[in-house]
Amino acid sequence: MQILDLHECPWMADTVADRIWREWWRDVSTVDHVKSKVQDTMRGRAFPFTLVAVKNGFFLGAVSVVESNTGPRRDLSPWLSGLWVEETERRKGTGSLLIAEAIRRTERLGRTPLYLTATDDGMQFYMRRGWTVVQAPGEYVHVLSSSASS
Repeated sequence: MQILDLHECPWMADTVADRIWREWWRDVSTVDHVKSKVQDTMRGRAFPFTLVAVKNGFFLGAVSVVESNTGPRRDLSPWLSGLWVEETERRKGTGSLLIAEAIRRTERLGRTPLYLTATDDGMQFYMRRGWTVVQAPGEYVHVLSSSASS
């Protein structure tokens, strides 16, 4: 498995947008809106960025790091956003590898810690990987940080 910047496999941008839209945005936005957000991470800058997990040319999953989340605590930055792993690839370490590379890259840019929002179920996934709760649930999500120093 390889973790690539979406710049390196731009033909996967529509797949990334489709998965994000189907999981989180279908009821509130259009797939074209999500595609434009994914395209924003491919504008040739170091930040924001999207990482893609690929094996033998096949899409396995993706995650983005963006300036601001659309949810609570817009004062915090940057945010891990839209982690998606194909159902057939879950529980094989793909999500953990995507997160680890996102943290490494963000650290190289001097942009730590990372933040994210997670539901009760998702929170456990991140906490097992060292994330800490910054804010208990607002509406229905927790805010977590990749560093205890936040």
